Amino acid sequence: MPGQPPELVGESGIAVPPGDATALAAAIATLLDDPDRRRVMGRTARLRAERLLGWERAADRLETIYLGLSRASEPPA
Repeated sequence: MPGQPPELVGESGIAVPPGDATALAAAIATLLDDPDRRRVMGRTARLRAERLLGWERAADRLETIYLGLSRASEPPA
């Protein structure tokens, strides 16, 4: 989809314009006709989720937030 960052979908999905039922139907039909592509997309989505959404990643992000908050609450020197 034009203007959409590819990292939002990448190889793990098919982007269609919002509200475009024809494009959505075409994307669904494409996947129904291509089991290999569905498998690749599923594997890719799972690996991406594990990389971006795993507990270790969540803990790292939370630590970054806490450190930023603690620095922001320190009195000026």
